[in-house]
Amino acid sequence: METTFFSPLDLLGYFKTKDLREELNDNSSIGVCSIADLLYMTEYHKTGEIPISSNLLSERFSNFISLGITHVAELDQDRLSSSLFDRTADNIVTGMCSKSAVMTISPRRSLRQLSLKISDETAWWSEKVLDEMEQYSEDETE
Repeated sequence: METTFFSPLDLLGYFKTKDLREELNDNSSIGVCSIADLLYMTEYHKTGEIPISSNLLSERFSNFISLGITHVAELDQDRLSSSLFDRTADNIVTGMCSKSAVMTISPRRSLRQLSLKISDETAWWSEKVLDEMEQYSEDETE
């Protein structure tokens, strides 16, 4: 099965109206999103950007995970340890992750980069997710 980046705009659409992109609706792809972007939906709810009741928001959070068509990339201690540093093929640390350890991007974008980075065997999704995330991040205004 293909994997695709489930962007903050995709998340917002889902939580507002339960809309999903075609490739997710027809089960030809699994959407992969960052825990940071999923949690940010609660901020949108607080500001009225997602004008639904808290009960409905809770239900959509539960359904989002149980649908089986999306995966939330988390950032636990092990994942953070493997993603926070750039390494050579021989596993020698060359520095901090060049895409997330910079002052010019938001903390949410740093967390997105770290949680979706393919740095060990826990990241089973394809490079396509990273390419789509990079494209989204280039177009994003925070």
